[in-house]
Amino acid sequence: VVWDLHSPIIEPHDRMPFLPSEAKVRKPDEHPQMRNPAAGIFSGAGMLLQPPSRFLLKILESRAFSGPEKGVDLDCHSVEFDDVRYNVKFSVKSPQFMLISVSLPTPPPEAVFVAGLPFGAIEAVKAAYGAVAQILDPPKDGYNLTMKLNLSKLPSDEGPTSFFPKNKDSHFW
Repeated sequence: VVWDLHSPIIEPHDRMPFLPSEAKVRKPDEHPQMRNPAAGIFSGAGMLLQPPSRFLLKILESRAFSGPEKGVDLDCHSVEFDDVRYNVKFSVKSPQFMLISVSLPTPPPEAVFVAGLPFGAIEAVKAAYGAVAQILDPPKDGYNLTMKLNLSKLPSDEGPTSFFPKNKDSHFW
């Protein structure tokens, strides 16, 4: 998990997402991907999580492909690797919007956290999602981050999962 160019880098072992207890910390200049910060957010300049959340991907795919005419209110909860919790909400009143909240486990003492999030996480989300995501402040109670995704702003030629990285080894969720 790579959080920010200016903070220590937390790397997962055994491909576990989000701050596993056995994570090690390296300085940014010691990390091979950090030598070229222009390489992009998913190759080292921001949050890098592996593997993607199948829970989120399936909900987004099914909701986006079913279209608003088949919309129902949806409020899903999931707990994934290392106690990462998700809450995903859709409403028939606003079918183009998806609310997603993420709760992170307690970080190791050497991790740099600001306002409940890893240092640089807000900037990483903004860079990754651009106009598609609005970060809600404060986040939903019990969560570290809540975003409102505007699915109508996704590029139509790439489909509903276009904000997931194409590199199979690098995923935001």
